[in-house]
Amino acid sequence: MPGETRRETPTAAVLGWAAYLACSWTWCIGLFLPVLLVRELGTLGFVIFAVPNVVGAAMMGTILPSAGVSSQVVQRHRPALVAFSAVTVAFHLFFAAWMMPRLIGPMGPWIVLALVAVFTGIALRRRDRSDLVAAVVVLAITAGIALFALRNGLDFSWAPSRDPIAVAALAPVCAFGFFLCPYLDLTFHRARRRTSPAAGRVAFGVGFGVLFLAVILLSYGYARPLAVAVDGQAPRGLVKAFALPLGLYMAMQIAYTVALHLVEVIPEAKALGGRYSTLIALVIAGGAAALGFVGDRGSLWYGLDVGEVIYRCFMGFFGLCFPAYVWLCMLRRSPSRRALRICAVAVVAALPLFFAGFVAGRMVLLVPGVAIVLLARLAE
Repeated sequence: MPGETRRETPTAAVLGWAAYLACSWTWCIGLFLPVLLVRELGTLGFVIFAVPNVVGAAMMGTILPSAGVSSQVVQRHRPALVAFSAVTVAFHLFFAAWMMPRLIGPMGPWIVLALVAVFTGIALRRRDRSDLVAAVVVLAITAGIALFALRNGLDFSWAPSRDPIAVAALAPVCAFGFFLCPYLDLTFHRARRRTSPAAGRVAFGVGFGVLFLAVILLSYGYARPLAVAVDGQAPRGLVKAFALPLGLYMAMQIAYTVALHLVEVIPEAKALGGRYSTLIALVIAGGAAALGFVGDRGSLWYGLDVGEVIYRCFMGFFGLCFPAYVWLCMLRRSPSRRALRICAVAVVAALPLFFAGFVAGRMVLLVPGVAIVLLARLAE
């Protein structure tokens, strides 16, 4: 259960939690954002994504020094953590409906839903530590697919950047999002509450500094070969050789992440006293999937595939909304009404700049957008 604080110290348990953390954080961001970044910003785009992603997540095991501190954070900020998981699930369902048909075929989204059911059933059997075993299996399959893909044309060569100003403008957004978002992730808090202080530090360090890093390096390798799928075209040529296994790999990782968040967020939502939480969840899921099918129609907005525009808009939650909450509301015992109002005003003020940067391609406007949120602390 989410409130459990049993501590695991054996090496096997620590490595199991490391695998759990790496897989729970392998979102459709780590799986697919490198495709967009390398396409537009070259290898440096991947670097500014990967470094804060790995370091920020790994640091949580040290900054939250014990299970008790993690439990306090969950109790004081439960609505924000529930919202984080709800948006995360919606983001993945959208991505499954948008991208899986391009890689796997029409059955792609249904394969994801089937895997979600399987992983949810596994995650519910926590007394047997089945979720940790499942994470190890997922990573083993990932390694097998990586070996297969290496023999079919992954590209790890340096990709020069055509726009260093855009790279410099995006860097603070990546740091802002990836350093702060982990503290809203219920799966991370579960791992922190189930490990001792020392074991937790090791689990987070190995999980992100070794295992997760290896996973996103695979994403870098297939970024350029797979970029053709973003344009709504059927994978062809070099991509065709491993589009199906990569699609199945993404489906598996997406399903695992969704399952873990579902198992964590349902009891937390009930703790908030929401009478209609199930209905709300179904509406969110249905809406997200509908967006994915709309995005797969192949039309263009701002010169981009409409699905890519929606994907970038979802990224606004994790680059602006959620880290702004952590920065302005979580660095205190409990969020005050004044802090919440300041956070809301800062997000609304920065939102047009983030939209212009993420969607309209004016990356330099991301800098004042981040500055608005950072400086909002002065208003407290």
